[in-house]
Amino acid sequence: MSYEYYPITGIPVPPGEVTPARRELSSWSTSTVPEDQIQVSLFIRALQKMQDKNPLQELLSYFQIAGIHGYPKVPWDHAGQAGFYCTHGVITFPTWHRPYMLLYEQVLYNIMVKELIPGITDAAARQDWEKAAQRWRLPFWDWAIPQSDTGKFGVPGIVGLEQLNVLKLGGKDKESVKNPLYKFTNKINGTEVSMNDAKMKPYQLNYEEYGGITLSIVQYNKSIGTSRYGDPGRPDWVQGFVDNSKVEEAIKNPKAQHWEEGVSIAQNVYRILTDVYFKSYETFSSTYLTHDKEHLKATEYLSLEMIHNNIHVWTGGWVEEATSKVTGAPVTAGHMADVPVASFDPIFWLHHCNVDRLLAIWQYLNPDKWFGSEPPPTAQHADITPQPTDDLPPFHINKEGKYYNSNDARYCEKLGYTYEDLVKTDIDKLKADLQAKYGKHTRELQPVFKGIPVPGISEDTFPDYIINVEYDRFALGGEPYSVGFHLETTNAQGQTESLTLGSFHNFTSPVVPDCENCQKQKDKSAKSKAQVPITLPLHGLVVNPSFPDASSLQPDRVNVLLEQQLRISVTKLTGEQVLPTNLPGFHVTVQVGRAKQPHRDRDGAQNCARLASAAGQAASSGSARKTEGPGTSRPQTTRRARPSPGVANFYCTDVGDGCGGNVLACTVPSQSYMFYCDLHFDDLPPVTASCHAQDQATRTRTRRRSRGTDDLGYGYAAILGLSADQELSNADTLALFANAIFANC
Repeated sequence: MSYEYYPITGIPVPPGEVTPARRELSSWSTSTVPEDQIQVSLFIRALQKMQDKNPLQELLSYFQIAGIHGYPKVPWDHAGQAGFYCTHGVITFPTWHRPYMLLYEQVLYNIMVKELIPGITDAAARQDWEKAAQRWRLPFWDWAIPQSDTGKFGVPGIVGLEQLNVLKLGGKDKESVKNPLYKFTNKINGTEVSMNDAKMKPYQLNYEEYGGITLSIVQYNKSIGTSRYGDPGRPDWVQGFVDNSKVEEAIKNPKAQHWEEGVSIAQNVYRILTDVYFKSYETFSSTYLTHDKEHLKATEYLSLEMIHNNIHVWTGGWVEEATSKVTGAPVTAGHMADVPVASFDPIFWLHHCNVDRLLAIWQYLNPDKWFGSEPPPTAQHADITPQPTDDLPPFHINKEGKYYNSNDARYCEKLGYTYEDLVKTDIDKLKADLQAKYGKHTRELQPVFKGIPVPGISEDTFPDYIINVEYDRFALGGEPYSVGFHLETTNAQGQTESLTLGSFHNFTSPVVPDCENCQKQKDKSAKSKAQVPITLPLHGLVVNPSFPDASSLQPDRVNVLLEQQLRISVTKLTGEQVLPTNLPGFHVTVQVGRAKQPHRDRDGAQNCARLASAAGQAASSGSARKTEGPGTSRPQTTRRARPSPGVANFYCTDVGDGCGGNVLACTVPSQSYMFYCDLHFDDLPPVTASCHAQDQATRTRTRRRSRGTDDLGYGYAAILGLSADQELSNADTLALFANAIFANC
């Protein structure tokens, strides 16, 4: 009998049903919606079952699926290559990981519907849990924003707890269960064993040293559980030591950057999703430095993969000391920071789901860009320049053994999922949402910032500075290293300070002989690219009186500053410093261009006009009906209040000193002006698809039309107590009506 391969098809979507969306983890996991709570319980229970499966006997065990990425270097599902399948540093990086996430999602779903839900005896409850499972999709960890359940950067709250309270299976009460997202513990039939225990053969983890490179990362052989910022000197390290506070610190302030928390990640995400940054899919997707680099735009040195690399290292752990300060023992980074074992940490899947989300968003914004945008590779680069029809082993699309290729993985909706960002949206709305979420810090780039003039910035444009780097991932034999950019500057007290502008990681391991993809890149001396944007940290210095050396963003002044004070550091995982001149092929340039200001108020006014126009048409037609609640309808709205002209001047900063507390905006009718507060831009989306919710467009409408109307009730709950006549002259009713028409409430 011929072997049947495991087909990865995704979770089926019933005919006529809307494709379910993968959702942001921190908000989904704390939702009070009953279906969401059921899904959280199913997800946690299914993942625990998956982790408990026998790693030696079950193809779909957590250990074997995690082992696809790197070690233990064993073939999976009879794929030809002998394990270590992951692709990095090539343009199939995003497309290879897409069916990998799909496999993980599919296995969890099948555990839900085949192993968990059949145990629910109550028929009505079982039906509810089946529906919830059908609509469940793998959640993503958006590491570029503060987590909604903690209010901080770093891991979501649901990942940071060793125990979780989730719904009992089929019930409405909660119980405490072990949290499988906190760490993975390796077991054989319920007994904990280290990953290199003899009982693990042939799946024994044998992380050897190569090329004379001695690293403490070989300690992974001894581990039973996964670690984040692990320390083998601790007696509990082997069980898996997790320090999520260090993950939070690294993500919000990488390598002690002296600028606002979380800005570097959000800025990079915003940049890769803007219109003008990339000409092609190839340059967006990977750190691979194209053979046609002469035609590479300066902006295209950034990539999705580079951002992904940094998150891996900041989550697993990057150590600046070779030994533990406490115990004196060798220090190892956590699993996420090391390619061959990264996927054993449960946060790996949440991280890569977000990487896949960014790919999906970029595809939505660039539907015509795909493989083939670049000129054909030279003979030297042919076998490290994949094509969209190349196989992506070990992932099979059917039982007969056909492999996925990048074309098969191109459209996520065909694979049974989408992302919440792509639901009820259009190009303009999505761009506005991305700007509000990830690009909001650019509004600080004003000609005058908090009373301090910033030479070089105008009302319409600002100078944008980036550091571009060409480097060899395997320059140190595959040993991981970090590249940092610093200013050795003098503060107002005459003291020298080193200020970090940014950094990136090569994200490799010295295991080249075991990694076929790595070996090809090393043999071909393939080069990689990286980018560190420095406009915002430079701006932070210019507006900080403590650093008089930085007084302008004019290119000539910045050029002098960087020539005199820019320093480059190259640091190994062990903490050893390497001279940049000792890295073959290492090349750094600083580029400057002019970027357009985002014009927040203009965009808000355009969205406001769009919503108001739709609401006006609906009201004029007499067909729109606004419902108060179940079974109770309000009178049809067939006329609109006609307020007198509103205020004349609008400001995007707190010119009236009235933005304390939870104030969104202030109107001063006596002086005919209004101003928006930071809360308006930070907490409200440009346009929302949610019913009865606030956004920048409807708040703009409320504030700008408040002259000639009354503030009789603010918010949906308040206006339910108004009469029909009162609602027709109430400013917020008009805004909520526009929201209802736009969101199809």
